[in-house]
Amino acid sequence: MSFKSVGCLDCALTRYLQEASKMASDHERAVFSAVTLSYLGYFQSDQQTLDGRNLQQLTEMLAERGEESFPPEFQQHCMQCPSKAGCPVGKIILKD
Repeated sequence: MSFKSVGCLDCALTRYLQEASKMASDHERAVFSAVTLSYLGYFQSDQQTLDGRNLQQLTEMLAERGEESFPPEFQQHCMQCPSKAGCPVGKIILKD
């Protein structure tokens, strides 16, 4: 299955999620990465813009599991992005 970018999601985080979703050595990380991509709209061929509600719901699900934030490797990729200030995904991933 091929991935597609939605708006601002042509970034280091997206590329990381694409690779992590294919990891055979870490099934849990692969599944979480694929779910995150799904919530970003990567598997919906008709989606043209980001629907941040899905990503916000994923944040809430993490909180219910006792996780205070997205995994550090997600945050690291967003922190290194030059577009993080105006990126709706970065604002959710890097919430302070």
